[in-house]
Amino acid sequence: MEKNEPIRCPHCTRLVSPKVAVCPFCRKPVQAGVAQPAAGPRIGARTPIKCQSCHKPFSDLLKACPHCGAPNLAKAPTGETAAPAPASPKPAPSVVPPPTAAPTEAGAPRRLVLVEPASAPAESSRLKEKILYPAAVIAVICAVAAGYSWFAEGSPELWVVNTTGIDRLSIWVDGEEEIDAVPSTQLEDKAKARTARLSTGSHKLEAKGADGRLVDAASVTVERGAKGFLFAPARHPEVCFALETAGYGTWSGGGGSELLDTSSTFWTIDKHVDRWFEGSPDSLSVTKGTRGTFDRAVRMVSCEGR
Repeated sequence: MEKNEPIRCPHCTRLVSPKVAVCPFCRKPVQAGVAQPAAGPRIGARTPIKCQSCHKPFSDLLKACPHCGAPNLAKAPTGETAAPAPASPKPAPSVVPPPTAAPTEAGAPRRLVLVEPASAPAESSRLKEKILYPAAVIAVICAVAAGYSWFAEGSPELWVVNTTGIDRLSIWVDGEEEIDAVPSTQLEDKAKARTARLSTGSHKLEAKGADGRLVDAASVTVERGAKGFLFAPARHPEVCFALETAGYGTWSGGGGSELLDTSSTFWTIDKHVDRWFEGSPDSLSVTKGTRGTFDRAVRMVSCEGR
C-alpha cells in the first residue's frame, strides 16, 4: 500500500484517510490491519463525491460543498477528525395527518398531507352569491316579461259578453269551439264575461246556442299590436258599451266617456285598456316622479239617453 493512499473503513466501507483513527462517517475506530486498501480512483483524482449534509455531488478537490458550505470530510487535516456540518435548516410546510388515516405499523413512516392556503376567503364566495343570485333572478324576470309582451302583441284578447238571454252560448273561431257556456247577463258583471286570444290573421267568429243554432257571426282581421276586441253576439238593444277614461294628478280633468258603435256587435279596441267591466279606482298608485296619468276601462252601460 502506498503512503497516504486512502483505505476503506471496515465498518461502513467508505474511503477514509489512513492517518485518521476514527472514521468520520460512522464514528467507529479504524483498526490497523483490518481496513482494506481502496479500490478504484484515488482521492486526488477528479472524482465527484456526495455531500454528507445536502447529499448533492461535487468535486473531491474542493474543501467545502459549493451548495450548502459543509466541509469536505475527505480533505480533513491530518490527526483531526472533521465532524459533519449541521444541515442547513429548511422551512417545513404545514402538514396535518389525513382525517381518515389508518394506524401505521411500528417503524413505518406516517403519511403527511400538505395543507394549501385557501384561494379565496369564504366571505368572498358568499358575497359573489349575494350579487349573482339576485342578478340572475332579475334577468329571468325580464326575459319572461319580454316574452309575454311579445306574445300579447301578437295575440290580443277577445272579450265576449252574452246579453241575448240564452244561457250556455258558445263561441267558435274558424270552425272550432273556443269558448263554452257563456252565461247570459244584461248587467255589468265581469265574472260572467269570457276571454280568449286571437292570433294574427283573418278569423271567422260564430256564436251558437246550446242546440247548435247560429246566433251571430263576425269576421275580423287581427294585426300585430292590436289592443283587444269585444264581441257581444246579438246584443240586447238596451245594452251598450263605452270606453271610459279617468284622469289622475295633473290630468284629473282629462277624463271622459266614448260610446262604442251602437249598431254593431263586434268592436276593435284601438286604445290601451286597463280594466274590463269595472270602474276605475278613486286613487291610483304611480311611480315616483309621475305627476299625472290615465286609467281606461271598457264598461257595459244602458243605451237609454245615449
